[in-house]
Amino acid sequence: MFPGNVRFQMLICGIICLLATSCTPNPTMEADIHGTPGTGSIPVNRNPQVEIEWTYQDAQRFGVEFSITNYPIPQGFQTNCPLTQLEIKNDSGQNLLLYKNPEQISLDEFYALTRNSRWLCKKQSESDGIAEYLFSLTYYYGNETGLQWNEKNTLSVEMGEVIATNSGSMITLPGQGTLYLPLDFETANKNMTWSLPSSMTSNGIMVEIDRVAMNPSFALLDVCIEYQDHHFWRPVAVVLYQGQEVYSTEFIPTFPRYPFNRDTILKSTRRCYSLSIPFNFPLDSLSSFQIGIKQVDVVNTDAGVVTMQECETVKEQLEKTYTGLKIQCYEFEIRGQQQHWFEILSPPPGISTQDAYKLVESAFTQAIPGPWYMEIH
Repeated sequence: MFPGNVRFQMLICGIICLLATSCTPNPTMEADIHGTPGTGSIPVNRNPQVEIEWTYQDAQRFGVEFSITNYPIPQGFQTNCPLTQLEIKNDSGQNLLLYKNPEQISLDEFYALTRNSRWLCKKQSESDGIAEYLFSLTYYYGNETGLQWNEKNTLSVEMGEVIATNSGSMITLPGQGTLYLPLDFETANKNMTWSLPSSMTSNGIMVEIDRVAMNPSFALLDVCIEYQDHHFWRPVAVVLYQGQEVYSTEFIPTFPRYPFNRDTILKSTRRCYSLSIPFNFPLDSLSSFQIGIKQVDVVNTDAGVVTMQECETVKEQLEKTYTGLKIQCYEFEIRGQQQHWFEILSPPPGISTQDAYKLVESAFTQAIPGPWYMEIH
């Protein structure tokens, strides 16, 4: 949900049942593709469709997953998510905003949304200028929502204009309209949300597991980590079930809540995260499983944080390991702040300068193993 190193890119009662599981969109919004689409073109007369894959509700949250098929995109281009907004509307005229495309909103709006919502948006396939996506969302109720779940509810799926890129250019894809899907809520008996605070310490790191939510295709793990370190942290979550291990693919920071600049995060030795773990375990037969943090990566690749001594240590270690590798550490300034980084003077034989750079950069990340797991029955 966040790009780059700071990417930070989620049963007491209820299965949500859908009155309708597919829908044809409103007429396609007229818009032109801006920029140079390069090779390939968008097929005409291929309207996107949405189909609900599963829904879920209990006393603490609800979840929904739907597929988007027939989405037109020029070959060679990629977009992070074709969905621009998701809302629930009811007969009383109430609206509950669930999602807005992170590329089109401010950090204020993003963190306001993630107080309650967790989501995953993944491209499943692409062929002949047509792509398929899977969008999954969990919404924790909180105190601020007054939506009446016993009324008739409608899911509003907006696919507006989005940015798409290839290796050398960026274009704006035209909007595809808004789809409206009716929702009906029913009751189930199996609990799939656990709020069981549990803390564990290993290798100088304290991990507190705050909340676990299991959905039919992904798990959400909310944790807090305490560690006496002032670099970026990248936790890796895992679900262990019947000899299988599946790992997190997305995470967002939830505390400090507003990381407008790196100092907000780096000065804090307690940080909280929500991690998403895709899987395909059948929930109806899911019994005892383990969930938690496998390792914490300490990422020291910010030139404004790396010290000259840290760079020289990496240089010394790698030049001893890789014959022919020559690295130079250097100092520079950005807006009056000192920065320290490296350049490749000579790569090892048989390795390109680009691969050598990645090799050296990876040495600035330290993986601290756990594990910090809890078992749920």
